[in-house]
Amino acid sequence: MIRPVAPAVLILVLAACGGDDATESSTTTSTVPATTTTEATTTTLAPATTTTTPPAPTTTAPAGAPEAALLVANDDGAFLVDTDFTFQLVTGPVELAIDDEEGGLVFQRSSDRSAQDPQATVIEYLAPDAFEPIDLLIPTGKQYLDLADAQDGAVWYTRRDAGGTPETTTETLLTLDIASGVVDEFTVTGGWESGALDLSVGGDTVVAYWSAEATTGFAYFDAESAARIGFPGDPYQSTQFCVDGSLYDEATGGFVAEVCFEYAQLSDDGRLAFYERAFDGVQVRYVLVVVDLDSGDELFRQDLERPDQGWAPVEMDVLGDLVLVNRTETGVFDAPYTRALLIELSTGLVTEVGVAGQARFLRGPMAID
Repeated sequence: MIRPVAPAVLILVLAACGGDDATESSTTTSTVPATTTTEATTTTLAPATTTTTPPAPTTTAPAGAPEAALLVANDDGAFLVDTDFTFQLVTGPVELAIDDEEGGLVFQRSSDRSAQDPQATVIEYLAPDAFEPIDLLIPTGKQYLDLADAQDGAVWYTRRDAGGTPETTTETLLTLDIASGVVDEFTVTGGWESGALDLSVGGDTVVAYWSAEATTGFAYFDAESAARIGFPGDPYQSTQFCVDGSLYDEATGGFVAEVCFEYAQLSDDGRLAFYERAFDGVQVRYVLVVVDLDSGDELFRQDLERPDQGWAPVEMDVLGDLVLVNRTETGVFDAPYTRALLIELSTGLVTEVGVAGQARFLRGPMAID
């Protein structure tokens, strides 16, 4: 059996990331990202265990269903979806919409995953009380932008500089302070055939769900210093990563389980939600798991019971007692999002969101006319 080798980008990152000496650089533009990069951190890191049997999803909110204001992005626009109404905030195709927690809406119409048109990856902003959005971040040359998260008035996004060769292709995580327009480079998250599939910011921690060729894993960073950090609740246990659907441990040099962990999402109070993906010989099963990162205690476990339903769970969001599970069709390249699932952690109640698209919780105020 051939022993898997940690992806080159991970080795580069670990070598460059000594922890406390991580560096930051900044520019003073809010529309054109800087073209400099700082080598930093992409790692691999893993599980901990309460089980609930999920009720069947409902398409209309049942009595006692959780109340939550959501932002849903789809081919028709960006929508504010509340218990009693749906309001369109932006028209035209939108891939992802996130509020800035201060009344504004940050959104992206396309991250151009087919890498054909860099200019299609502009990130836009609808300010509080504004009627028309503005271009917030504009790529230059062969740069591709990808909106990741927003917190405390700052936008987190990646910038892929597509140089065409392994030596000239770099993916960098950056932040933009909306009020000041200052852009800061946070860390390198990928390179040639590698990068972040998903990113989440919660409290003082950033987690990246990374991919490098046939391997995937989680990497954690301090949100202030960009130093790589670890947690007892990390399902990958610092030395593990996923290879072709199986869990590989660098410490032992062997495979340890037919399981992988996908799409990490942080809450502001130190919880980590992720999917446990396993093949039982007949079908692929996805289990939603929530752990306390600091203690390693498992707080929630629920089988999504999705086999043969034609969908797979992708990005998620966490707010208080609620988790949003976004879904796409299976077997379709760049598949459209179907209706997300809203799951109440205290009861296991599953409710289907009324509007199809990629959903996020509304975290701050948002005035509508």
